Amino acid sequence: MLRLYRLSERQVRPIQVHERITGISRELLCSIKELAENIGFEVLHGIVDCLWVIGEPISGFKETVEREMGILTEVDSYDGITFLPMADGSEPIIAILEDWMQAR
Repeated sequence: MLRLYRLSERQVRPIQVHERITGISRELLCSIKELAENIGFEVLHGIVDCLWVIGEPISGFKETVEREMGILTEVDSYDGITFLPMADGSEPIIAILEDWMQAR
């Protein structure tokens, strides 16, 4: 869901606040990525507030993240994900999931 907010000028905070928030997000995402890899999950991609992983049981991973990191999480399950070529035409870092594409 996309939420749009209208802010008055007095609600706008300095760039340092934004930098600190994104810094915390990056630290948390990196820690969760490491946790996922340590328990045998394959990390496909991560950005801002999302981490795409392959592994089972996802419910166990969710519980571990919440317990270890002290945050609430949501799980969305997908049959596949596609990473399109980069703007310069080069291949993406992560290839298309072949199993998913073959099933189509």
